[in-house]
Amino acid sequence: MRAPVVVFLALQLAPTESPAQPRRLVPVGDYHTHLVSESAAKLLLVPTLAEVDLPAEIDHVIRQWERATKAGDPSSLTTLFTADGLLGQAAGWVRGSAAIRGAAAHFSPEDLRVRAHAFSVVDTVAIVTGSLADQASNPVRDVANVAFTLRRGGGHRWLIGTFLRESRSTSAGSSVLTADRLIKLLDSTGIRRAVVLSEAFWFGSALMWGVDRSLSIADEYATVRAENDWVADQVAKYPSRLVAFCSVNPLKSYAVQEIERCGTNPAIRGLKLHLANSEVDLRSADDVAQLGRVFRTANQHRLPIVVHMRPRRQPYGREDVEVMLREVLSQAPDVPIQIAHFAGWGGYDDATDQAAEAFADAVARNDPATRNLYFDIAGIVFPGTAVERRQRIAQLIRRLGVERVVFGSDVANPNGSPARGWDQVLKLIPLTKREFATIASNVTPYLSATRR
Repeated sequence: MRAPVVVFLALQLAPTESPAQPRRLVPVGDYHTHLVSESAAKLLLVPTLAEVDLPAEIDHVIRQWERATKAGDPSSLTTLFTADGLLGQAAGWVRGSAAIRGAAAHFSPEDLRVRAHAFSVVDTVAIVTGSLADQASNPVRDVANVAFTLRRGGGHRWLIGTFLRESRSTSAGSSVLTADRLIKLLDSTGIRRAVVLSEAFWFGSALMWGVDRSLSIADEYATVRAENDWVADQVAKYPSRLVAFCSVNPLKSYAVQEIERCGTNPAIRGLKLHLANSEVDLRSADDVAQLGRVFRTANQHRLPIVVHMRPRRQPYGREDVEVMLREVLSQAPDVPIQIAHFAGWGGYDDATDQAAEAFADAVARNDPATRNLYFDIAGIVFPGTAVERRQRIAQLIRRLGVERVVFGSDVANPNGSPARGWDQVLKLIPLTKREFATIASNVTPYLSATRR
């Protein structure tokens, strides 16, 4: 028998609605959300690159650009460009002296310095790429990426042919997502409860920009524990609404130890695994064996598992699902397991289709490993998703069983939008109203108020 799904009435009022307004379909739960501490957010920041020296003539033009920008002088700035120069800005590209002068008139005077990271000069063309550093900040910080293309004109003078600026995040604070903020995001949609997935596995990932590679394995493990504990403490502020899942890179030597620790913490209700970020290879016998140990440990501690199973390794599809069913999911027969992103990693491509179809075939043949299996549909459809793919998603949802499918927003930053994610599901996946109502009403055992 599968773990029971408790069905709640999902036609509820959003907090912002008055009783006089029509009721709308809202999911009982968001099964795929994240919290991000300031420490974790720092891992998203790209390390500063070293500065290189430019040839004197080119450097002179770049410094003139800096002075004109700081002075807020559109005329002086325009003289640095070729007559048909291109200026790239947030609103788009503008071409020619008059257009550049008009765009520059709206610039705020800034004390910025170009830090070149690379350049090339071939005959009469030069390319400079670098960062814009805010000289007024203390310490000085890079605020944008920049690229210049310069041309040598008459009199051997270098002029700017194209300039592009791309602003970028300058602080970890812009990526921090607390429980207080998550609750506001959920309230904006009318969602009452959410599964909160820790990003602690980031600290054990070679793919994260800000990871300190010099840390010992013991110190790295300390950062993982701290992130998991921070998520548990945050979720404890809203015990009737949020459910905490710890996380870990399953290939790390401390993985089983951390899962056992999480299993003794009543504030932690489950385990999140991200095979792609952790660089798990499902075609590697050693990786699969370690993953099996991790699932077995979670099962022993009755920790439900949310797994982003699609790895980075290509190809991906049916063979990987068969390995997961036979050698990994079978190691956790007593706990619910949620396959994130409909067995993909966001979006919907041929590989995801093959994997989802393999799961549907396993369900059809009553494979024991599918007994407690659920699928979230976080981030699988967007306005640009082809009609045929959306129809295919609906077909596979029906084959898997709508009672196994749950909504997830994958919200992971303060500007996320569960409302937008749910709206896209309703508009883009061609299911019936009854089927949407079932998905919205599905309540898995791990969304309840206490650990089972």
